[in-house]
Amino acid sequence: MSGVESSVTAGERWHITVDVTGDSGEEAAAPTYEVTGAGTASGTMTLVDGWSCRYEAYVPTAAAGWYMAVVTYGADVLNLACYADPVVAPGDRVTVADVEEFLRESSWTTEEVADALAAEEADQRARCYTAPVYPPSLFHALKRRAARALAMQTILLGVQDSADGFVSKVPRWDAEIRRYEAPYRRMVIG
Repeated sequence: MSGVESSVTAGERWHITVDVTGDSGEEAAAPTYEVTGAGTASGTMTLVDGWSCRYEAYVPTAAAGWYMAVVTYGADVLNLACYADPVVAPGDRVTVADVEEFLRESSWTTEEVADALAAEEADQRARCYTAPVYPPSLFHALKRRAARALAMQTILLGVQDSADGFVSKVPRWDAEIRRYEAPYRRMVIG
């Protein structure tokens, strides 16, 4: 028995599929599943239309967190796991106060922080798929984007001198921002 795992966003259904093969090649009873973790569910899987050995089940993920499924088919047992990502509600987007807290102590005015946040939020929307889902990774990336934009304002021409007299070019991209946004990046073709 083999299965396919998938990740979901909280509120979506986890689609569990398994392929089964009987020892004698004859059709046996459908596999059963039991889900525990952030939510519980159990039942018998249904045969996928057009398949003789692929079964599926849809499990609701009302809450964020880990869901573990135990699929049983005769003597075979398959353990699957899925993490339902939490979603930041549209009204709970990054605020100026969030960025100021992220900066801890700084000399930036609220207006300067608001300006940097607005510019970076627009850039993030242009580069990433953000609606209707706004996961914590994009939330954190936007705070980091705004903080980086403010810090870059003090570095003219993108170069900085070090204490030992070397001049270094400031990297164009922040590796952590790229890591947080990678799954949501738009692909530009043409």
